[in-house]
Amino acid sequence: MHISANAIQDIIIAVGLIGGSWGVYKANKSKIPAQTIKNLEDSNASYETLDKTRQAEIKDLNDKLDKALKAHADDRLEFAKELADLNGQVKVYKELPLQELAAGIRDLASGQNEIIKALQASASIAKDAQHDGGLLVQTKDVNPLKVEINREDK
Repeated sequence: MHISANAIQDIIIAVGLIGGSWGVYKANKSKIPAQTIKNLEDSNASYETLDKTRQAEIKDLNDKLDKALKAHADDRLEFAKELADLNGQVKVYKELPLQELAAGIRDLASGQNEIIKALQASASIAKDAQHDGGLLVQTKDVNPLKVEINREDK
């Protein structure tokens, strides 16, 4: 087999073109432009700042949550104390002698009825006495009180 000089020359040119293309491809692939590196660094810095801000917000929220939980626990304790106080008051009211209270109220009502009867009797006596001539009433301050005695048995 005999290869001509032109064929060898063509093979060398083809290998050179393929090798050169491969070298250019590898050189461009391995080099990242400087602007891309700067953009990535700026982006990373902004993510770090954002992360710090979020961490601070999370800490603030945790502090607020802790305060709210403590306030809730304090409120529950206060409500428990108030409930115990109310339970004690209910117990006292249950122990009151309700029958004795009812009897006392009946006695009071009976006494009031006696007072009403006495007042009605007094009013009846006063009504009867106003026409018999024995009751003197002064209606005006300017007139002197004049007393007259009228006897029916004359």
